[in-house]
Amino acid sequence: MKVAYIVSIGKGLESFIFREIDELIKRGLEIVLYTTKFKKNDIFSPKSGWIVEKINLIKVIFGIIYWLVSSPIVFFKQIFLVLNHNTIIEFIIACDYSLRMKKDKIEQIHCHFGDRKFFIGFFCKKLLNIKLTLTVHAHELYANPNIKFFKESLNEADKIVAISKKNKDILIN
Repeated sequence: MKVAYIVSIGKGLESFIFREIDELIKRGLEIVLYTTKFKKNDIFSPKSGWIVEKINLIKVIFGIIYWLVSSPIVFFKQIFLVLNHNTIIEFIIACDYSLRMKKDKIEQIHCHFGDRKFFIGFFCKKLLNIKLTLTVHAHELYANPNIKFFKESLNEADKIVAISKKNKDILIN
């Protein structure tokens, strides 16, 4: 199975995400990291064999044009959400990353944290019509950059894992 992980590597990966990805690769999954931020040489930077995709302005423009021309109805449905929820940056990145995911034959998207990374994953799912899973930590429940969109987009996740019973109860309520 080929899985996209949407992650931030601004100061390296979180140690638990690094170990999770490393273990999944050892078990035979193909993981492609799609980054929102990237800085090399941290202790938890991706290993040399890991595939890492970084935001690229030219690819962003090409992705927008591709989705606008190839799937205008789906594209404009997302524009409606973008305008209502102030998620233009996330959508623009998703236009790029979803096209790369399509070329890479990604079968599932996974996001740790229900913040901007999840919003990018949400739009990628909408453009590609593939599975989206989410691991919810405490950060997005208490300090989410867009709580309204987070609440509305949760229903689009095919599976949600909460890291604690308390977080699970908050999500259910």
